[in-house]
Amino acid sequence: KGGCDLEYQEFVEQIKQKVTEQAEEGSKVSVSRILKNNLEPVDGLTILHQGENVARAIWLNPLYQKYEYGIPVERIAEEILEYHKKERQEGVCDLSFYTDFSKVQDHIACKLVHYGMNRTLLEKVPHRAFLDLAVVYYYRVEDERFGNASILVKNDHMRIWHTDPETLHALAMRNTPRLLPYELTDILELIRQISNVDSGMLRQDPPMYVLTNTEKSFGASAILFPAILQAVRARLQSDYYVLPSSIHECIIIPSDEQLDPEALHEMVKEINEEHVAPEELLGDSVYRYSQKRQRLEIVFSAETIL
Repeated sequence: KGGCDLEYQEFVEQIKQKVTEQAEEGSKVSVSRILKNNLEPVDGLTILHQGENVARAIWLNPLYQKYEYGIPVERIAEEILEYHKKERQEGVCDLSFYTDFSKVQDHIACKLVHYGMNRTLLEKVPHRAFLDLAVVYYYRVEDERFGNASILVKNDHMRIWHTDPETLHALAMRNTPRLLPYELTDILELIRQISNVDSGMLRQDPPMYVLTNTEKSFGASAILFPAILQAVRARLQSDYYVLPSSIHECIIIPSDEQLDPEALHEMVKEINEEHVAPEELLGDSVYRYSQKRQRLEIVFSAETIL
């Protein structure tokens, strides 16, 4: 490990200073604390040029590790500017329209996050509780250069738009199924698509399905919609368990007396620990959809059997 004398906050200040010194004249360099799903806040440095209103944040927390291993602050600042230059060459997204609610309202969608793991974040964004989860809202950036980019709707945005959480929720519940139709796929079929193995050669007990959306992005939100829950029930001809695989999809398993919700919880927990990135975790609870009750309910949470 190389020698380093700066504490993290001093490092952040020096990086900001060095980048400011080397940036294009008239640029505005700033550092903000940004809350990410399930994670501790991270520091993002942005460089805004004259006439621009949006810039991609460059995370400073991992760059401090490079400094700790002996890379000088000056070199890290140069790398930030090189990366920023490359990003700008690929195109700048103009978000001036974002202050006009009439231009964004048809692109507001919803996603699910774990309530308990995101209490600090939820203080800053409009949300609605759903079981032990929270519904939050985002703007879908429909620009191919940015892939499946999204902007999380914050309380500040809501004030600029002169709107309220109820209006946002109604818009998101209307828009999400239209913008992102749901998909229910047999896991064996997914294996066949990925590996080209004949699914007839595979056996699975119990059968499992993946519920997501056509973009495989924030697809766990499909469980918010009664019509989708009922369509899944009609296809399976059975009540079913819902396991939160990640914020992007859920695993669906037809109900069976042999299945123990606690065992399913252990399975979800193991999958989450070994295969799901921390920022994509949705939780370890097990839910069940009942035709009789026509709703989704928690049948096992990490704390207690319900």
